Amino acid sequence: MKTERVRGWFSDRLSSADLLVGQVGTGATSDAEILLCCAISALAAQAWPGRHMDRVRFVQFLIRFTPSVHGISAISTPILAARLRMAGDLPRALKFKGAFFPGSDLLIVTGTEVDRGEKDILAVLPALDLKTIRGHSYAALIYTDLRSHLVHEYSISTLLSSFSHSDDGSLSDYTNIALDPRPHQVADLIDELGATEAAIKSWCSSPIRQLHFPFGYRRNVASSSAEGAFNAWDAEKQWELSRPPTWWVEGG
Repeated sequence: MKTERVRGWFSDRLSSADLLVGQVGTGATSDAEILLCCAISALAAQAWPGRHMDRVRFVQFLIRFTPSVHGISAISTPILAARLRMAGDLPRALKFKGAFFPGSDLLIVTGTEVDRGEKDILAVLPALDLKTIRGHSYAALIYTDLRSHLVHEYSISTLLSSFSHSDDGSLSDYTNIALDPRPHQVADLIDELGATEAAIKSWCSSPIRQLHFPFGYRRNVASSSAEGAFNAWDAEKQWELSRPPTWWVEGG
């Protein structure tokens, strides 16, 4: 396949995102993120056309085409532990926390320090299903907690942070925020975590680790995954790629 036209189309979107952030500053990061995420959604739809499957193919696209150096399949252990706890599975949540990020809740940590591959997760919690684990990968969180929230509400998930404690704009890290949630924030957390109001208020009385994806990281992921897809299409005789029997984020 000849991909020159589509390469040019994506390059224009990448340049527009860079221009937004470069000229306006951090105030335009959300707009740039929306542009990049929607461009990736469009490329994923080119690879696997069909309706009502945007999430699974978006994640599949990132997992398949993003170089491993970006750690896109890494599992956010703090967010997974929080969701286990909110689901009422406190024993496994505590075991998980003790294995991957022990110590003070106030300790500032980066993704490279606490986030792990799925094999490491299964070594600690072998009964945890793969779908749940992969649903907390960077690839999945970028779709559910970043892309979808920005597109539909123009705000990121409560479990993500819009700022960083680190000066490295290419690596994910965690901020520690002590929340005193307002009624609408409690409702958002109930929806996101599937917990009771009492559990949410109790959990928010202590710091929570919110994951921060720097724009530089998201830009690198978008650019490198698109390049991987273009190279794959160049080697194929058709745009549509074979669909996996089970999508990666569903446990396939």
